[in-house]
Amino acid sequence: MKQYNEIEKLELLRRYLTIGLSIRAFSASVGIPVATFFGYLRAYGHPDNSSIP
Repeated sequence: MKQYNEIEKLELLRRYLTIGLSIRAFSASVGIPVATFFGYLRAYGHPDNSSIP
């Protein structure tokens, strides 16, 4: 499995926000486990305009 750096993780969160899929569907579309995506949310905040730089 690919190791994402911080910038890539933030970009995934931004993409999730703009695509409009469920977390499960988005995670499957980018090839990461749902639990991993939830870990990104915990680490960087829920993707809204105020929590992602």
